[in-house]
Amino acid sequence: KRLLEMFARLSPDGCTVFLTLTYPQQFPSPKRAKQHLRAFMKRLARLHPDAPLSAVWRLEFQQRGAPHFHLVIFGMPFTGKELIQNMWGEIIGHDKPFTRIESVSSPRRLRGYVSKYVAKRADVPHGGFNTVPYLAAGLIDEETGEIRDSIGRSWGIFNADELPWAE
Repeated sequence: KRLLEMFARLSPDGCTVFLTLTYPQQFPSPKRAKQHLRAFMKRLARLHPDAPLSAVWRLEFQQRGAPHFHLVIFGMPFTGKELIQNMWGEIIGHDKPFTRIESVSSPRRLRGYVSKYVAKRADVPHGGFNTVPYLAAGLIDEETGEIRDSIGRSWGIFNADELPWAE
């Protein structure tokens, strides 16, 4: 709810993109995945030092248990898909991981993306996530159902001071 309310207060400009970052067959723990995401955002900021970059990210698990991220990045000048893919690949140690990047064409499209990918929630146990990926990732003991490890935050903000707040 807080995530959706925050997006309702934003006023994106023409430099807003949707980005999905995934892992190959071998994937890290959620904690390590977040370290990869921080490293990626730092590289992106160094690539565009004069841009007012900010982002909202959401951690999600694929059916096989692999974490992946959906991001809405604000203030990002044009950056080619191949460069994004190479940066992410260097960080995670894999050539050509799957990445998806799309320009935000309108505020309506942003709302649609946020409701579909970023703010998705299922009314199931363990914080609204499907339990199958938790089992696949080894975060829940299959026999007892007890949580072995926490994923921590499932969404967050990079460089909140630069978010494009509406007047």
